[in-house]
Amino acid sequence: MAQPAAKRQLALGGSAIFFTGVSASVKGYPQSAPFAMGKFALRGLAQSIARELAPCEYPRSPFCD
Repeated sequence: MAQPAAKRQLALGGSAIFFTGVSASVKGYPQSAPFAMGKFALRGLAQSIARELAPCEYPRSPFCD
C-alpha cells in the first residue's frame, strides 16, 4: 500500500509518508513476541521504502514513538 501511495504523491508533487513504531521494533520484551514481530516488520517495510524512494529525493522521516 505504501508504494502506490508514494507513486501518487510523487505525481502530485510530493508529500510525506509516516510509519510510526515503538522500541519493540528494535528490542523484544518478555511476553511481547507477537507485538514485536509486527513492529519489526513495519520497521523493515519503512526502511525498504525509504531506500526504494531515495533516488526520487522523496522526503523520508522515520521516527519511533
